[in-house]
Amino acid sequence: MARTIIVAVLLLAGTGRAWAQAAAGAGGMFKPAPPATPPAATEPAQKKVTPPAPQRVPPPPPGAAPPTPPPSTGTPPAASQAYPPPPAPVTAPPPAAAAGATPPAGAQPYPPPPGYYATPPGYAPPPGYAPPPPGYAYPGYPPPSGYAYPAYPYQPYPGAYYPVAQRTPRPGRHEHDGFFLRFDLGFGGYSFKTDNAGASTEVSGGGAEFAVAVGGSLTQHLIIYGEFADASTFDNPTVKVGGEETNTLSGGGVQLFSTGAGVAYYFGEGNYYVSGSLSYAQLTFNSGLALNRTRNDSEGGVSFRAHIGKEWWVSDNWGLGLALGLTLSSIKDKYLVTNNAGGETPTWTTAAFSLLFSSTYN
Repeated sequence: MARTIIVAVLLLAGTGRAWAQAAAGAGGMFKPAPPATPPAATEPAQKKVTPPAPQRVPPPPPGAAPPTPPPSTGTPPAASQAYPPPPAPVTAPPPAAAAGATPPAGAQPYPPPPGYYATPPGYAPPPGYAPPPPGYAYPGYPPPSGYAYPAYPYQPYPGAYYPVAQRTPRPGRHEHDGFFLRFDLGFGGYSFKTDNAGASTEVSGGGAEFAVAVGGSLTQHLIIYGEFADASTFDNPTVKVGGEETNTLSGGGVQLFSTGAGVAYYFGEGNYYVSGSLSYAQLTFNSGLALNRTRNDSEGGVSFRAHIGKEWWVSDNWGLGLALGLTLSSIKDKYLVTNNAGGETPTWTTAAFSLLFSSTYN
């Protein structure tokens, strides 16, 4: 009992001493830790260091093997490190079908239909998507080793190709129909002959020819037209009287005017044609050739013009061509001074050959 009282007294004495020291401000077991001393104002401020920017890791190339999952520690990894379960091992590949064999039920030779999610090997499809059915290959990945695609017959995808629209030719394109207009321009040789007082007179030389034809089509190939033509020799033609060349009738020239109607016929797609016209014609003599005349013009006569040629289409309705032309005429000339006792009126006959360039609208 005495020992217990002594221990209690000692405990009370120690406790009182501790409280006395706390009240006096002395350090003890109950004294709080002093506050941290702030750095001196004279110390330089620490420099702020910017952490380096994170480096972007490029994604693995297509077809690369998936990363190896970490070894199992018994504790499931965080959500960012979770990997899908590996794919089921590939069993024995299906046997290749013989040529012409009937495909198995459910097999289709087309890419996966909408709703299927094609994933590369080793990755699971996202939630809500079903894996491709057996027999479909992943886009961009070869089939497993030892696997052969079944030999299905070719089945074209409906609507994969669209027919090319055929261009419908415009009505009247490259056809001889409706209005007809033709211009002829060319060069050739001309000869005008007559008998005057028992002596023949001939005027010959090179010249030019121009003609305009206006008409319309009766059929796809037949055309009728009206025509005006002018053929004339160049200045200073050759003049022969009685077969001998003379200089008494020098200078000037002869012009042949004709107005009439004609027809033209075109052959097939080659656009070859022949044409002929019958016209009223008249001669006009100029300068030196009018010295032994009472007037420059002759009487009226008849003229025949014929062409054979070919044209090439240069637009829907215009064509350019080449043609050979022949002109024949017979014209009375009572205005030529003559000493013919019989009183017969001289007649001029004309023969001309020309090469013509044509431009035709039809």
